[in-house]
Amino acid sequence: MRKGAFKRILKESIPALIVAASIHIATGTTMQLRGIEAWLEIPIFLMLVPSLSELGNNAACILSSRITTLMALGVVKPRVERNKALETNIMAIIIIGVLSSFYMGMINFAVADRASSEPVTVLSFMAVNFVAVTILTLLVCVVALGVAFIAWRRGLDPDNVTIPISTSISDFLAIFSLLVAIRMVGLI
Repeated sequence: MRKGAFKRILKESIPALIVAASIHIATGTTMQLRGIEAWLEIPIFLMLVPSLSELGNNAACILSSRITTLMALGVVKPRVERNKALETNIMAIIIIGVLSSFYMGMINFAVADRASSEPVTVLSFMAVNFVAVTILTLLVCVVALGVAFIAWRRGLDPDNVTIPISTSISDFLAIFSLLVAIRMVGLI
């Protein structure tokens, strides 16, 4: 690797990783302070946090990578406009997220139901999971697009910036989406 390329990667990656670490700290603090009532009232939903976070991170990675590749190929411009390739990729992520919510919800409920004495029905649990995944997937698509477009416009290599920042924001959005879903379903 050339010395100039190495310096550029460091120059772009270090700030992105600092931003990502700051977002993770804010996420943990928010989960502890803002959502503690929800977790204490219905701790069974804590089981969804890791799988929601992982689903959001995967969606962010896949979509960020695909968007930056499409921009590098000149198929997508770094601005909000209708684009068939972009629409296809976003729809695929949304469909995968929604389908995954059923599998993820059933597995988590089966384990949570055995380990918990809380009276949460499978329908309530699945509704919370579905709503949370839907909100999360839509928000992650917006974040991945935004971060990729901003990085591209600023002349940064999107490979150094988009995935760390998008996945960090996705972790925060996973908790946010779960808390919103619990409230929307009316469990707290």
